[in-house]
Amino acid sequence: MTLDEKVYKDPHTFNPSRYRPQPEGNNEPFPNGPFGFGRRICPGRHLADASVWIAIASILACFDISKAVGEDGKEITPEVNITSGITSQPAPFRCRIRPRSAREKSLIIEADTWDNY
Repeated sequence: MTLDEKVYKDPHTFNPSRYRPQPEGNNEPFPNGPFGFGRRICPGRHLADASVWIAIASILACFDISKAVGEDGKEITPEVNITSGITSQPAPFRCRIRPRSAREKSLIIEADTWDNY
């Protein structure tokens, strides 16, 4: 779907900056294939995109995410391993996730209690 030479300059070359506006990139259209095309495009695509954006923004706002620390007190740099198959994803790795402050910790605990309503 992104190999149309009328739309993408040199489509077989890996070039993530192609989607950036000029002069930094080629200002080529960003493919949005996971939600389908044409008549069969997913009607919930905007809700899905917004939900993922809100979740990621909330996680980054409330948590510090850093490298795991070993028993010797040194940070562990994870190896970059990618799974193969129909979809690729990073292999599991250790990390440290902590609330940024006591305020964020209380927000997280308070949000968890909403399940009881």
